[in-house]
Amino acid sequence: MFGVADVDPPTSRRQLCGGSKPAVERMLEFGRELYNMSLHLRQEQGKNENNKKMLQVHTFFFNIIHDEFL
Repeated sequence: MFGVADVDPPTSRRQLCGGSKPAVERMLEFGRELYNMSLHLRQEQGKNENNKKMLQVHTFFFNIIHDEFL
C-alpha cells in the first residue's frame, strides 16, 4: 500500500503566489476577510446581488494589486 510520502507531487504543478509563503498567507487571510465580510453583509441585508458584485470587485482589485508585487 502506498503512503502519502511515497507519492511524488507532479513536477508541472503551479505554485500559488510563486511559492512565497508570506504571499500565500496573505492570500489566505484575504479569503478569510472576504468570507467574513460576506457573512456580515448577508446578516445585515440578506442575500443580495449588489453585495455579491461588490465582493467580486473587491476580489478583482486585490488580484490586480497582488500581481503587481510578484
